[in-house]
Amino acid sequence: MSKVRLTTFQIFCISVLFWEGSSLVSIRHATKQDHWLALLMAGVIFLPLLLVFMRLLKMNPGKTLFDIITERFGALFGKIVVALYTLYIFIFGALFIRNYTQAVTIIALPETPQLMVSLMCCVSGIYLLKKGLRAIGRFSALFFLVTTAVLIFTLITAVPSLNTDYLYPMLATPFHKMAEEVSAIFSFPFSEAVILLAVLPFAKTNPNTNKAFFGGFAAAYLIILVIALRDILVLGGNAFSSFYFPSFESANFTKIGQFIQRLEALTLGFVLISSILKFTLCVFAGCQGLAKLVNMPDGQVFFAPAALMCSVFSLFIYGQISELQTGLQLIQAVALPFQVLFPIALFICSAIALHMKKSRQINAP
Repeated sequence: MSKVRLTTFQIFCISVLFWEGSSLVSIRHATKQDHWLALLMAGVIFLPLLLVFMRLLKMNPGKTLFDIITERFGALFGKIVVALYTLYIFIFGALFIRNYTQAVTIIALPETPQLMVSLMCCVSGIYLLKKGLRAIGRFSALFFLVTTAVLIFTLITAVPSLNTDYLYPMLATPFHKMAEEVSAIFSFPFSEAVILLAVLPFAKTNPNTNKAFFGGFAAAYLIILVIALRDILVLGGNAFSSFYFPSFESANFTKIGQFIQRLEALTLGFVLISSILKFTLCVFAGCQGLAKLVNMPDGQVFFAPAALMCSVFSLFIYGQISELQTGLQLIQAVALPFQVLFPIALFICSAIALHMKKSRQINAP
């Protein structure tokens, strides 16, 4: 696939919406009123890994995650790792779209089959993929502004319903529960960003890519934290942990008189936009992995089949929503090598290769 020109702002918006995509359909709230503290700690722990991701992009300019893998790990082992990464990305995409369709059917469309909601997101993703990365960048830039306006509006309307007493008692969560939730948040949504390493290099050389990537994390981190605090201050710790999707419930409680109320529709729109983009990027990244495996120049031919496969597979990834937590814990353990171990190994290999290259240049006659 030929590279396209993405502006710094578009890269920033893609990063923000990608991280936001999972935040509103997460069901990990066992720490109750301490959930925002778990978010703080997970973000701080993720920072070193984010720097590794950024350094990988800088040390391997113009190369995707799959290019780096085959170059640093060799042809045979590299192909095996690429295959595993591709499978991981598609499974993650299917899990994400299932979480989204589950939220939509529970909150807004209980009589609508999940397959129809999944196909709606799938068709939107295929359209964006066919239009190319430039269209994805423009979509992100436009709807980042829309979602930001929605977020600000819902936060302002929530002010009368906020109760700071709901933050107490603070640090009442047992250590093991806090550690589990910090670990879970570290994996999803923060470390999911490894998928972007297969997407951002398709942008033509932009010296501000890493700045936009880091800025996207900072903005998304702030947004996720603010949303979590709003939900806790509106619902209280016990209610916050009892709902599968507390952001929708807090929006439902928010109203101004009899005129402005039931703002969960705005929150649903916020989630819809972020989910379409995130699903699209997962399919885009996975198809580049397939193309690398079969030695094709790009993965465009796989876009529609892969998106449909993820959409259909998402219906079978777990049964009832009560099974979701167990599935997430299993996938979290499986995801560790892809999110942490392989990127660190690639970083070390890239650093050694660059050092050896510089040494040869110095010693060359």
